[in-house]
Amino acid sequence: MTTAFSKIFERINIIQVAFYLIACYFTILLLTSISFLFNSYWLLQYSCVLSLLAVAVAGFFIDYKKQSKPVFTDTILNIGAFLAILLLLTLLSVLFWDNTYDGQTYHLQAIDELAHGWNPLHTESTNIFVTYYPKAFEKFGAAVFECTGEIETGKVSGLMLVTAACLLAFSYFKHLFPGKKILWFVFTLLLVINPIISTQNFTFLIDGQLASIFLILIFSFLLYLKQARFSLFIWLLTLAICIDLKFTGLVYAGVFQLFAGAYLLFIRFRLSRLFQFVAFNVLLLGLSIFVISNNPYYTNIKSGKHIFYPVLGTHSVNFMAGPNSPASFQYRNRFSKFFIANFSRSGNVHGALVAPEPELKIPFFLSLKEFTVFKSGSVLYGGFGPLFGGILIVSFLLILYILTLPVKNKREFLLLCLFLLVTIFLNPECWLARYVPQLWYLPVLLMIFIKWSGYLSKMLTSVNNFVFVLTAINGCIIFAISMASNLIITNQIRSEYAWMKSSGKEVALVTGVFKSTAYRLEKYQINYQRIDSADRAKYTGYYVFNPISSKSEILIPESVKPYEPGKFFSMLESYIKTK
Repeated sequence: MTTAFSKIFERINIIQVAFYLIACYFTILLLTSISFLFNSYWLLQYSCVLSLLAVAVAGFFIDYKKQSKPVFTDTILNIGAFLAILLLLTLLSVLFWDNTYDGQTYHLQAIDELAHGWNPLHTESTNIFVTYYPKAFEKFGAAVFECTGEIETGKVSGLMLVTAACLLAFSYFKHLFPGKKILWFVFTLLLVINPIISTQNFTFLIDGQLASIFLILIFSFLLYLKQARFSLFIWLLTLAICIDLKFTGLVYAGVFQLFAGAYLLFIRFRLSRLFQFVAFNVLLLGLSIFVISNNPYYTNIKSGKHIFYPVLGTHSVNFMAGPNSPASFQYRNRFSKFFIANFSRSGNVHGALVAPEPELKIPFFLSLKEFTVFKSGSVLYGGFGPLFGGILIVSFLLILYILTLPVKNKREFLLLCLFLLVTIFLNPECWLARYVPQLWYLPVLLMIFIKWSGYLSKMLTSVNNFVFVLTAINGCIIFAISMASNLIITNQIRSEYAWMKSSGKEVALVTGVFKSTAYRLEKYQINYQRIDSADRAKYTGYYVFNPISSKSEILIPESVKPYEPGKFFSMLESYIKTK
């Protein structure tokens, strides 16, 4: 039986399954964007079903074209694996509820408005960020919400991207380290335990998706160089998602195309391949800006605004003010802010109106409490973990040492390092870890390169193993804390709404920016009415209840006994808040 299953798994083409996951995401974006262009809401409603049909048709077409005698049982296996993974990821997305500020406010507001017929090409939202920010995640979330009726399933797109990244990295490591299965798994794991992915995968935040996109683009290009021409389509579809995900996505996509084109021109020159690559990328860029991401890029240009409005241009919004950045960073350049943030104690805002100042520390020195801040999806300082500052220093020294060694493919690796550094320091707020999730890959890819180079210096091997162990410990602890805390907080949220439901009383929800509260009240079938904050005084005989991880105000009748969290949760929360 085991042998039969192993043979079945061996027949599954994991690169093709990764393609299906990415193609599903891309197709939904394309269909929803077309629905806005033609004001056809039904296309958004059925985009999930249509995308699955498109993936199935593409699967049979791909196998028909690449084989003289297509084995369609393999096609069915690949599509079956894709559907099984998609179902599992959807179930996981419901298991954990989002508890982040941005996720429960403007990201969820955008999903809600799109799912209820809002067309961003015709009208503006009440929220400037909803109106003008790119909307890949929100369009996908609205389409999935329309299909499942469960708002939390909109988070599945992040899980799809990290799964695709795992499959592509694993496939490449099979080529890079033939026969060394343990390395395939270990290096893949080390890449995807990126703290930004770990802390955001089960939230409505999107920086973790960008981290996965970096991996997909790097490994799809590397596979493309190994004659896996099919990987070019993965590259192109992922670029389109990247452009539509964030403003920085458009910039990063341009840098990816520039470096990849330069590599094909100066290092691996072949005219036919270069022409094919450039032609497809130019077409993709046009499709992205004028169709898939026409709002905001094309609409901003058309209306005379900066292409990245409201982040840049006239009447731009300073979104880094207040709790998002310490006062001392106001007059510092990006390099000094980057250094301070990455060599400080891991810390967060913890609900303060003003960001606390960073606390510099000696690299590799830490307190275990530094890890507790990673229950948050946006850690302010030391966002890659308490050990990462020391890891960065050792990695930098290793790169300098490698420059002196006669190792193969050194030029290509240094070009990859240069590419990562350019994408990092292009962002003026590169000090904030979630804005540059690709920084995690610099030391990890360095470890992989040293292992692959075969250079058997005892000193180099020992230092590389030291960095590997520290990186694994750092990433695994953050992953475990993030998963555990998300599960604990989700159970606490459910417990609070179950308490309100059990009271049998009607409550009043004060209108606010947190959109998740109304959905959760409706999910638990709790009778409620929305009121403006100005009407709160009319509700005598009520007390205010604030759900965990939310600033919503719910007015509860005084006849209802106040909610009491479990002793374990109270103890844990008290420990985390204590300095």
